[in-house]
Amino acid sequence: MTPAQNTLPVLEAKGVTVKFGGLTAVNDVSIAVPAGKIVGLIGPNGAGKSTLFSVLSGLRRPNAGQVFIGGGDVTKAAPQQRAGLGMARTFQHPELFSGLTVRDHVTLAYRIARTSRRVWTDMWTAGGFRRPSQVETERVDLIINNLNLSAIQHLKDVPVSGNAFTASLPANSITLYVVPAAK
Repeated sequence: MTPAQNTLPVLEAKGVTVKFGGLTAVNDVSIAVPAGKIVGLIGPNGAGKSTLFSVLSGLRRPNAGQVFIGGGDVTKAAPQQRAGLGMARTFQHPELFSGLTVRDHVTLAYRIARTSRRVWTDMWTAGGFRRPSQVETERVDLIINNLNLSAIQHLKDVPVSGNAFTASLPANSITLYVVPAAK
């Protein structure tokens, strides 16, 4: 890895503007998230935080500006393409599957981002979830540790509100999580 690659932001937005008719929701916003860092975005209701997250995750295209993951321009990339590069997003009101552990949910999200075909195979075979590969296990462990979910990872049907996951996040928070794609 060159020194330039080592300092490259894992996620970056430059000059992002989003307009809804005559209303400017996000005006010329630039942000750079260094690898391994947690960056917070704080503002009052209506400040454009959710709109910016929608642009960063690919759910909305900006009127102006660019979005980069690991230095590559993903401004026009679909959310699933960004997921393939390691981006995941939580929403303000998460929906969980009944009967799955916290770890199962993280594994499912990882599989959707990395090997969506496998998710369908797992869903429609009698075996349900198949044993994960060593690489998948290591990646899921990393995500669980980074999100401080280790203590509850084996619990099933954890209520979304008031648990260790949501207690560690501000009210109405949205999280973007980027894990560089495996080589």
